[in-house]
Amino acid sequence: MHPTLVTMGPWRLVHLPLVFAFFLAIVGLWTWLERRGEGRPIRLTWALALELTVQAALPAIATWVLVSRVGPLQIRSYGVMMLAAFAAALTWMYIDRARYDFTRGQVLQVALLGFAGASRAGAWATRCSTGRSTPMTSAARSTSGAAA
Repeated sequence: MHPTLVTMGPWRLVHLPLVFAFFLAIVGLWTWLERRGEGRPIRLTWALALELTVQAALPAIATWVLVSRVGPLQIRSYGVMMLAAFAAALTWMYIDRARYDFTRGQVLQVALLGFAGASRAGAWATRCSTGRSTPMTSAARSTSGAAA
């Protein structure tokens, strides 16, 4: 299997609303799941609409700038598989949450922390497998060199 599934970019300005719609769907779904899990009413108010718009606009603009100005975005096969595994784990946690006495909101918070941790672990594993030194390794070398 080829490691790069899709290479996207550079994008034109006309693509920015599509990127915004993608992030708006993600932020909207996440907010809906959080409110439903907390038992709060799900009503679209002007304040909520403004909050969702800002939360979707910032990553949309950042993504568009990175893909269009810095370089093309490569979607790799292991990234797609990690996303599929994350979605499967989140679904499993939702189904099995009563067993551990979790609320829906707590499941989402644990999932967000797990996603952030998996991202950092993946970056660390990539650094280790490519042979690039980590900041800890560099600091350990300079300390051991000074002691010798």
